Amino acid sequence: MRLLVLAKLFLFSISQVQELFNITKEKLEETEQNLEETTNKLVDTKKNLVKTRVDRDEQQYLVSQHIKSEAKLHSQATQVSSTWSFVLAKKKKNQCRKRTFATCLFQQLLGTVDLATNDVEGLHAKLDRKKNVEAKNKSAQEQFRFEKSSAGSLCEER
Repeated sequence: MRLLVLAKLFLFSISQVQELFNITKEKLEETEQNLEETTNKLVDTKKNLVKTRVDRDEQQYLVSQHIKSEAKLHSQATQVSSTWSFVLAKKKKNQCRKRTFATCLFQQLLGTVDLATNDVEGLHAKLDRKKNVEAKNKSAQEQFRFEKSSAGSLCEER
């Protein structure tokens, strides 16, 4: 009888250990799943951080280049304005005396605009000429290829 009680007690302990093992195993699986999810989130966050840093650096570079361009444009505009002002002042010295300062300044600005317009028109003309030359070159290349392939086929026929 004592042996039977000990056997029942032993089986009861084994079942309790088995139950604790199953609970611990479930908790472990849950923890592993949480760890995997957290790891995936961390990887995504790191990728996002790298992309954000690249975007930030690119933005900083673009802003610095924009600032440099603005400074150059301002410098050039100031140079053109002062040069044009000097030319206008010489040519229209007497006219400016008769008119108000605002009118004289307006005329100087118009002169600067005319100068800029002429520069832009010259640039457009240059681009048109370049486009025409490129079109002619392309046509010549196609003609050359056609003649070359025709000559090659004539040689093959003989």
